[in-house]
Amino acid sequence: MDSELITTILAIWGAVLGTIGTIISIILAAREIHKDQRILKVQISLTAENPFWVVAGSDNAADNSLPKHIVVNVYNNGFRSIHIKKIYLKMLEGESIDNCKFIKKSLPFNLDENQAVDAFFDIGDVFPTIRSSKDHLSKVFVIDMNGKKWNFNIPKSITTEILAST
Repeated sequence: MDSELITTILAIWGAVLGTIGTIISIILAAREIHKDQRILKVQISLTAENPFWVVAGSDNAADNSLPKHIVVNVYNNGFRSIHIKKIYLKMLEGESIDNCKFIKKSLPFNLDENQAVDAFFDIGDVFPTIRSSKDHLSKVFVIDMNGKKWNFNIPKSITTEILAST
């Protein structure tokens, strides 16, 4: 074989391997950066039963007709723990509701990876803050010890259901 042809083939082979190696290292670096991010997921629901009765094992029957609590489930979906400092609800017209209750926890607390916590807000605390027919619960805010603020939209149907139950 001609030495020029061998040199050309080796040069092309080296360029291909170098490109593949660069692409793989970029993908791995992006994966590591993504692993370092803190990711929170939030689910909002209404419940009629008192969450503290359920934990205590009380025989008090739940009144399933009307919701009494807004339940905000905060789930750490990232690979790093998050130290939660504050959780509160915000109305569309600006009023904040920050008197949430927890079962077996109090603020601030640490939320490890793949761990969840439920924050409970009494509907009686939410209803007086609704000042007009256009006002409704708009967002849930979660703040960590570093000052990072996560905000999540609340479906308008939650406020509609609260107003329908009163």
